[in-house]
Formats: sequence, structure tokens, C-alpha cells
Amino acid sequence: MKTMNVYQFVPDGEQASIPAQIKQYRCIVLIEREVDSAFRNSLSRQLVDSGCLYAMAWGIDCSLWDESIDEAVYEKFGENIPEERFVLTTWHENQPIEDVLFYAKFNAMISYADVELEDLLIIDLGMKDREAEIWDLYRRVN
Repeated sequence: MKTMNVYQFVPDGEQASIPAQIKQYRCIVLIEREVDSAFRNSLSRQLVDSGCLYAMAWGIDCSLWDESIDEAVYEKFGENIPEERFVLTTWHENQPIEDVLFYAKFNAMISYADVELEDLLIIDLGMKDREAEIWDLYRRVN
């Protein structure tokens, strides 16, 4: 099966749309603008519902994503979270963007509940689309 790497820029005022063909994946959320809790909670539910198993947040208020995703998992499964649906989360506060890209590339591709997390979704909550720049940085980290 071919690995999928997907970048999605989400302009202010719009909602993210998780590609239907991506399943059991890693996700980086890049936050370079303020987002309200309703947006964060909605996107967290989308990530959980669509099969994200490893979520990494970088940028403004990135530590709030850990709690938001945990709450989305709990909402979906209650206290009996199936091992294969538990979502690992990390946040990368006050670190260069290259650090979270490195982490996603080399540390988050773990074998998780017998699943290789090869697919990667990058959701960019920034001011402009920078797909080429982000993939270039991702390719260069080592």
C-alpha cells in the first residue's frame, strides 16, 4: 500500500476536511493563528473519528490540543478505549518547526497496536498556504 502524505491549509473561518482515503495516520497540526476552543474541539473530533492515532501540535496554544484530543477520544469511546483507537499526543511548544517535522518523520512512525503509521496529514492553521515550504522542510530534516 502506498504511503500518503497530505498537506491541508485551513484558512481562518474555514473547517478542515480530512481526506476519506487516509486511515490510521499521524497528524501534525501547525497553529500560527489564534483558534477558539470550538474549532479546536471540532477538529479534534474529526481527527479521532477519521483514524488519527498519533497527533502532534506545534505553535500557538499547542498544549491545549492534547486535552482536546483526549476529550474527543473519551467522548467517542468512554472509559473503554480500544487499544487500536487510543491517540498518542505530543505538543512542541517553543520549538522550531523543524523539530516537530523531525519528530513526525523519525519518532512517530512507530508500530502501534500492530499498525505501521506511515501516512501523514499536516493541517496548517496559518496565515497562508505554504505546502511547498513545509514539504521541503520535511524532506530536509534528518
